Amino acid sequence: MMAMVLSGATAGWNLVHASRLTASDGESTIQKNCDLCWSPAVNESSPPSTLQPHRQHHPSGSRPHRLPKGRYKITPYQKQAQSSALGRISGRRIPANQPIHTIDGDTLRMGAERIRLRGIDTPELTEPRGPEARQRLEQLLKEGPIRIVPHGQDVYGRTVADVFVSGRNVADVLRSEGFAKAG
Repeated sequence: MMAMVLSGATAGWNLVHASRLTASDGESTIQKNCDLCWSPAVNESSPPSTLQPHRQHHPSGSRPHRLPKGRYKITPYQKQAQSSALGRISGRRIPANQPIHTIDGDTLRMGAERIRLRGIDTPELTEPRGPEARQRLEQLLKEGPIRIVPHGQDVYGRTVADVFVSGRNVADVLRSEGFAKAG
Protein backbone atom coordinates (compact mmCIF):
# COMPACT_ATOMS: atom_id res chain seq x y z
CA MET A 1 0.00 0.00 0.00
CA MET A 2 1.34 3.44 -0.90
CA ALA A 3 0.85 6.33 1.53
CA MET A 4 1.33 10.00 0.82
CA VAL A 5 1.88 12.56 3.50
CA LEU A 6 0.61 16.00 2.57
CA SER A 7 1.54 19.24 4.20
CA GLY A 8 -0.67 22.31 4.05
CA ALA A 9 1.03 25.57 3.15
CA THR A 10 -0.31 29.02 2.42
CA ALA A 11 0.47 28.66 -1.27
CA GLY A 12 -1.30 25.31 -1.52
CA TRP A 13 -0.73 21.65 -0.78
CA ASN A 14 2.76 20.25 -1.32
CA LEU A 15 3.75 16.60 -1.56
CA VAL A 16 6.23 15.96 1.23
CA HIS A 17 6.84 12.25 1.43
CA ALA A 18 5.58 9.08 -0.22
CA SER A 19 6.49 5.64 1.07
CA ARG A 20 5.06 2.15 1.25
CA LEU A 21 3.20 1.29 4.47
CA THR A 22 3.95 -1.92 6.31
CA ALA A 23 1.17 -4.24 7.42
CA SER A 24 1.43 -2.96 10.99
CA ASP A 25 1.08 0.68 9.82
CA GLY A 26 -2.25 -0.03 8.15
CA GLU A 27 -3.91 -1.51 11.20
CA SER A 28 -5.91 0.58 13.64
CA THR A 29 -5.08 0.64 17.33
CA ILE A 30 -8.68 1.50 18.27
CA GLN A 31 -10.66 -1.44 19.55
CA LYS A 32 -13.71 -2.45 17.58
CA ASN A 33 -16.99 -1.26 19.17
CA CYS A 34 -15.19 0.88 21.74
CA ASP A 35 -17.01 3.67 23.54
CA LEU A 36 -14.31 6.21 22.70
CA CYS A 37 -15.65 6.69 19.19
CA TRP A 38 -19.20 7.35 20.27
CA SER A 39 -18.96 9.32 23.50
CA PRO A 40 -15.64 11.13 23.87
CA ALA A 41 -14.79 12.57 27.27
CA VAL A 42 -15.81 16.20 27.64
CA ASN A 43 -12.91 18.55 28.13
CA GLU A 44 -13.68 21.78 30.00
CA SER A 45 -11.37 23.71 27.68
CA SER A 46 -13.11 22.53 24.51
CA PRO A 47 -16.23 24.37 23.31
CA PRO A 48 -19.54 22.50 23.59
CA SER A 49 -20.68 20.58 20.55
CA THR A 50 -22.93 22.41 18.09
CA LEU A 51 -24.50 19.21 16.79
CA GLN A 52 -28.15 18.77 17.67
CA PRO A 53 -30.06 15.48 17.76
CA HIS A 54 -32.14 14.84 14.63
CA ARG A 55 -35.36 14.93 16.62
CA GLN A 56 -36.48 15.99 20.04
CA HIS A 57 -36.90 13.16 22.53
CA HIS A 58 -39.67 13.50 25.09
CA PRO A 59 -39.29 12.20 28.62
CA SER A 60 -41.62 9.35 29.50
CA GLY A 61 -45.12 10.59 30.23
CA SER A 62 -44.67 14.02 28.63
CA ARG A 63 -45.07 12.86 25.03
CA PRO A 64 -47.86 14.52 23.07
CA HIS A 65 -50.82 12.15 23.09
CA ARG A 66 -52.17 11.00 19.74
CA LEU A 67 -55.66 9.65 19.57
CA PRO A 68 -56.11 6.26 17.88
CA LYS A 69 -57.06 6.27 14.21
CA GLY A 70 -60.65 7.31 13.80
CA ARG A 71 -60.99 8.71 17.35
CA TYR A 72 -60.93 12.46 17.01
CA LYS A 73 -62.23 15.08 19.38
CA ILE A 74 -65.21 16.92 17.94
CA THR A 75 -65.91 20.43 19.15
CA PRO A 76 -69.48 21.53 19.96
CA TYR A 77 -69.41 23.79 16.89
CA GLN A 78 -68.56 20.81 14.66
CA LYS A 79 -71.36 18.74 16.24
CA GLN A 80 -73.84 21.54 15.53
CA ALA A 81 -72.65 21.82 11.92
CA GLN A 82 -72.94 18.05 11.47
CA SER A 83 -76.43 17.88 12.91
CA SER A 84 -77.57 20.74 10.68
CA ALA A 85 -76.09 18.91 7.68
CA LEU A 86 -78.12 15.84 8.64
CA GLY A 87 -81.22 18.00 8.87
CA ARG A 88 -80.64 19.39 5.38
CA ILE A 89 -80.81 15.97 3.73
CA SER A 90 -83.02 14.10 6.19
CA GLY A 91 -85.65 12.09 4.35
CA ARG A 92 -86.17 14.51 1.49
CA ARG A 93 -85.75 13.93 -2.20
CA ILE A 94 -82.63 15.32 -3.79
CA PRO A 95 -83.25 17.85 -6.57
CA ALA A 96 -82.28 16.62 -10.03
CA ASN A 97 -79.82 19.49 -10.46
CA GLN A 98 -77.93 18.61 -7.23
CA PRO A 99 -74.69 16.93 -8.39
CA ILE A 100 -73.98 13.56 -6.77
CA HIS A 101 -70.56 11.98 -7.29
CA THR A 102 -69.48 8.48 -6.35
CA ILE A 103 -66.24 8.18 -4.39
CA ASP A 104 -66.15 4.37 -4.26
CA GLY A 105 -68.68 1.54 -4.15
CA ASP A 106 -70.19 2.53 -0.80
CA THR A 107 -69.51 6.28 -0.52
CA LEU A 108 -70.93 9.19 -2.48
CA ARG A 109 -70.62 12.95 -2.31
CA MET A 110 -73.47 15.42 -2.54
CA GLY A 111 -72.02 18.93 -2.64
CA ALA A 112 -69.53 19.05 0.23
CA GLU A 113 -71.25 16.25 2.17
CA ARG A 114 -69.88 12.70 2.04
CA ILE A 115 -72.46 9.96 2.50
CA ARG A 116 -71.62 6.35 3.40
CA LEU A 117 -74.14 3.65 2.50
CA ARG A 118 -75.43 1.92 5.63
CA GLY A 119 -75.19 -1.86 5.91
CA ILE A 120 -72.68 -2.64 3.16
CA ASP A 121 -68.92 -2.63 2.72
CA THR A 122 -67.80 -2.83 -0.89
CA PRO A 123 -64.22 -3.37 -2.09
CA GLU A 124 -61.99 -0.29 -2.19
CA LEU A 125 -60.96 1.05 -5.60
CA THR A 126 -57.54 -0.61 -5.29
CA GLU A 127 -59.08 -4.03 -4.54
CA PRO A 128 -60.55 -6.51 -7.04
CA ARG A 129 -64.08 -5.50 -8.13
CA GLY A 130 -63.68 -2.09 -6.46
CA PRO A 131 -63.94 -0.05 -9.68
CA GLU A 132 -66.91 -2.19 -10.81
CA ALA A 133 -68.72 -1.52 -7.51
CA ARG A 134 -68.20 2.22 -7.97
CA GLN A 135 -69.43 2.07 -11.56
CA ARG A 136 -72.54 0.12 -10.52
CA LEU A 137 -73.31 2.66 -7.76
CA GLU A 138 -73.00 5.43 -10.38
CA GLN A 139 -75.48 3.60 -12.64
CA LEU A 140 -77.94 3.05 -9.79
CA LEU A 141 -77.89 6.74 -8.83
CA LYS A 142 -78.90 7.70 -12.39
CA GLU A 143 -81.90 5.33 -12.52
CA GLY A 144 -84.43 7.55 -10.80
CA PRO A 145 -85.28 9.87 -7.91
CA ILE A 146 -82.94 9.61 -4.93
CA ARG A 147 -84.02 9.68 -1.29
CA ILE A 148 -81.47 9.75 1.55
CA VAL A 149 -82.37 8.74 5.12
CA PRO A 150 -79.45 9.59 7.47
CA HIS A 151 -78.71 7.50 10.56
CA GLY A 152 -75.71 9.32 12.08
CA GLN A 153 -72.03 9.68 11.34
CA ASP A 154 -69.06 7.34 11.19
CA VAL A 155 -65.62 7.92 12.71
CA TYR A 156 -64.46 9.66 9.51
CA GLY A 157 -67.17 12.32 9.71
CA ARG A 158 -69.27 10.89 6.87
CA THR A 159 -73.04 10.74 7.12
CA VAL A 160 -74.16 7.10 7.35
CA ALA A 161 -77.45 6.77 5.50
CA ASP A 162 -79.86 4.53 3.68
CA VAL A 163 -79.99 5.66 0.05
CA PHE A 164 -83.04 4.79 -2.03
CA VAL A 165 -83.33 5.12 -5.81
CA SER A 166 -86.86 4.70 -7.19
CA GLY A 167 -87.84 3.18 -3.83
CA ARG A 168 -85.08 0.52 -3.86
CA ASN A 169 -82.37 0.46 -1.18
CA VAL A 170 -79.05 0.88 -3.05
CA ALA A 171 -77.10 -1.16 -0.46
CA ASP A 172 -79.50 -4.10 -0.87
CA VAL A 173 -79.15 -3.96 -4.66
CA LEU A 174 -75.33 -3.89 -4.48
CA ARG A 175 -75.34 -6.76 -1.97
CA SER A 176 -77.67 -8.90 -4.13
CA GLU A 177 -75.40 -8.30 -7.14
CA GLY A 178 -72.36 -9.58 -5.22
CA PHE A 179 -70.53 -6.31 -4.56
CA ALA A 180 -70.42 -6.68 -0.75
CA LYS A 181 -67.14 -7.75 0.86
CA ALA A 182 -67.19 -11.16 2.49
CA GLY A 183 -67.07 -11.15 6.28
